[in-house]
Amino acid sequence: MDKVFIEGLEIEALIGIYDWERRIRQPLRFDIQMTFDNRVPAASDKIADTLDYKAVSKRLIEFVSQSGFGLVETLAERCAALILDEFKVAKVKLKLSKPGAVRGAQAVGVIIKRERAGPPGTAAQARATTRRPPMTAPMPPPGVAPSAREEAIARTAATSTLPPDPDRPPRWASTWTATSFPHRTPAPSAAGPAPAPTPASTPAPATASTPAPAPSPAMTPAAVTTRIPVPDAPVPVPAPAPAASPEPATARATAKKPPASRFHTTTRQAYLSLGSNIAPEVNLTRAVAALRARFGEVLVSPVYRTPAVGFRGPDFLNAIAVIDSDIHPFALNDWLHALELKQGRDRRDASYSDRTLDIDIIYFGDLVLDGPGDFQLPRPELHHAFVLKPLADIAPTFVDPVRRMTLERLWAAHPEFSKPPQQVPLEL
Repeated sequence: MDKVFIEGLEIEALIGIYDWERRIRQPLRFDIQMTFDNRVPAASDKIADTLDYKAVSKRLIEFVSQSGFGLVETLAERCAALILDEFKVAKVKLKLSKPGAVRGAQAVGVIIKRERAGPPGTAAQARATTRRPPMTAPMPPPGVAPSAREEAIARTAATSTLPPDPDRPPRWASTWTATSFPHRTPAPSAAGPAPAPTPASTPAPATASTPAPAPSPAMTPAAVTTRIPVPDAPVPVPAPAPAASPEPATARATAKKPPASRFHTTTRQAYLSLGSNIAPEVNLTRAVAALRARFGEVLVSPVYRTPAVGFRGPDFLNAIAVIDSDIHPFALNDWLHALELKQGRDRRDASYSDRTLDIDIIYFGDLVLDGPGDFQLPRPELHHAFVLKPLADIAPTFVDPVRRMTLERLWAAHPEFSKPPQQVPLEL
């Protein structure tokens, strides 16, 4: 059978089970093969007869970008079901990659193959009668403490923004509104709501002279698994009672959105600290050239000479470079590490040693983040004059998102403000 494919579709989404992953959108890569009979569009030469890969891509972008799953396995399954249900596809092979999830690996992820067993809509009907199990960590054997992953999954189950259960309409469906299923109660029958049971109407226990009542049709297994129909109009929800102590208006006005909801722009300004004490003029020049080749225009601060800190060695040359990053901070950090290795950096060396090139992300816009390992934004190196002085030179009005002070004021309060590092006449 013929196949229509979509290769390398990149979508940013909230994905992951760890706390830091719930605060930032990460890039995901989709490679999709869809089984489709292309003989019909080939004969008619009409776009209406094709499997519109643009429509498939647009629909996936809409769904994935609004999702908030903990596992890539769950997201891959939902995307495959969406393609089978909404497009005339018999089979689908989907590869979902999560770049940068494992150090040293370009990407990790899952590859799944799914097919529709019956006519269109069968997959949705099958899922409608199958309740999704709660997202909880499996119980460890007696006497064995739960792992970090199990604890993280348990936390995510209580805090993540997962879409509704499969037996509800998905939140992206056109018929779904915020008030469609406030309490998951069945729609009232035409005869009106059933009266509440009273002691007089409560059936008496079965005896020898009184046969046991037949089971009600509403209690049969078939009725239990029947899906509740979607009401035509939203069910009204009573207005909530006013809180006893409402939040002050000033607090609401100054409340900031979480980083995950702010990370939507195409590019983000990143402030990078550059240092070298092995052929520093050559290595810093090469590093800035590589940044320009990858990210375009680069703004570079004056260069300063400072003694080695924590060990004996040649003086360092330090500077700050500002770029517009089109990749998220973890991917940028990996790219910078690769640049260090390319210029001869041996990461097996001790933390305090000679460096051909050392690059760190100091700021990534106003993002505040604790990532895996020692990744932290803003970086804590601001107490060093060789970092703060060039920062104040290049962006004096930038406001530190943690200290809530401009870089100019932070430098003015630094102990070495009156004795700044020596500036070097080197243009990068």
